[in-house]
Amino acid sequence: MIDKFEVLRKSIHFLGLLYIPALFYLGKDFMGAVVLVMTAFASFLELVRAKKEIFPNFILREYEKKGVAGYLYSGLAFSIITPVFPLKACVIAAVCAFAGDGAAGIFKKVNRNFSFPAFFSSSFALSLALGLEWQYSLASIIISAMFDGKKFLNDNFTIPISAAISYYILTTLK
Repeated sequence: MIDKFEVLRKSIHFLGLLYIPALFYLGKDFMGAVVLVMTAFASFLELVRAKKEIFPNFILREYEKKGVAGYLYSGLAFSIITPVFPLKACVIAAVCAFAGDGAAGIFKKVNRNFSFPAFFSSSFALSLALGLEWQYSLASIIISAMFDGKKFLNDNFTIPISAAISYYILTTLK
């Protein structure tokens, strides 16, 4: 059975997909500035959150309650990705971080074996719909999916970074 609180939690991931049309319509330079401002605000929230409970209990996972929340890791990742990488690498990073990780998180609660298929299918379908080169998307999605759920470096950071780097390297080598 799908956990309604996990769907609510992951809706934040899905809202992150708005980054993609914003990139297309507002441009990378503007979005780079927006991401930096949002990351600075996230840093401020983390300082406040360290002293006072400001989020409903279901929003943060236990390890986030005791440490740094995932939104700050995402902000840091996209603060690097947006100004450094080409547009399509930024897009695949967002697809994997927001659609892939979001879907994987929801289906992982049903059955851990559903995590990779949910990550892969949602990311690959969206990457095709957005016109990314399928072979580079395929490889980037598989690489970034390997970081899902890994805590050595928060997956909210490693998933988008690995997707952007792998997509960039593969398109550069073509």
